[in-house]
Amino acid sequence: MAKDRLVVYLLQDLKVSSDNPTIYAILYHTSIHIQNCVHFENSKFLIHFKQLIHEIADSELDIRFLALLINLLRCFTIAQFFLDINTIGVILSRSFHAQLHGATLLKILSTGLNHKDCCRNLKSHHIQILIDHLSGCMDKDLMIELFRIINSVHYPESNTYPFESSFDVKVFLLQNILCYQELEEDLLLELIIFTGIIAINHESAVFFYKEGAVNIFIAILREKQEDDEFVLQIIYIFYLLLYHSATKDSIIYDSQIPSYINELMNDPNMLISSYSNEALNLLFCLDSDYANQIVNERFNWYNFQWLDSIAEQDK
Repeated sequence: MAKDRLVVYLLQDLKVSSDNPTIYAILYHTSIHIQNCVHFENSKFLIHFKQLIHEIADSELDIRFLALLINLLRCFTIAQFFLDINTIGVILSRSFHAQLHGATLLKILSTGLNHKDCCRNLKSHHIQILIDHLSGCMDKDLMIELFRIINSVHYPESNTYPFESSFDVKVFLLQNILCYQELEEDLLLELIIFTGIIAINHESAVFFYKEGAVNIFIAILREKQEDDEFVLQIIYIFYLLLYHSATKDSIIYDSQIPSYINELMNDPNMLISSYSNEALNLLFCLDSDYANQIVNERFNWYNFQWLDSIAEQDK
């Protein structure tokens, strides 16, 4: 194809410098389709791009070059090669000190770290850098990418609080969630995902419950009930609140959460249905009245499914 030949030609003529804005712009547009990224897998081009990230002055970073990198790092093999431990550290450092393109630099990281295997190079000290920059972060775009990186990491499913910080991360989350109507949807979703990570810890779950976050999550669930990602993340938080011994009774007897979970047990989204049923399994073990209700609801659902299949066969 002509486009393929153009990409190869431009890459062959690409100088090891930062003065190629037109070439970067063309390469960016051709890399929008991920299948074209295969042309960039030649390591010499990636080494060149990595050198630019490491060595070029902040004032000379071209937004078209950074946008090209974001597109390229959607490809796993490129992200795996590009995001070594050292480069991750350099990008983090530049993101928080650059007067321009800080959020775009973090976007490069968040895109590459979407690949599960690439997260292995994101170490605890990198996470700590991200956490420590939360308190003074006023740039919403920067904060969104910051949370996307933090939320991309697989944390051990233990009751150990995974973050140490000079400020209280829980308070920061609560303050933002309480004014959720003022937040952009992307940022709100990342905050909720991060709350789920924090709420694995027993004390954190108790904190969010006592500070009234449950009512906020219910309000968000009502408003975002058509958005599967919001519903999924909030149901996961409800599951955690049912799991922790200090919050389970209040959630069962003093909130509307069980009824919301019950409504979602047969949601068309398999993940939402799965988490809802996991939460119902906890309810089943914790309260005999709910256990009977859950048995009846599940029987009615399976019976309805069976009758529906019989009706289809009779047509």
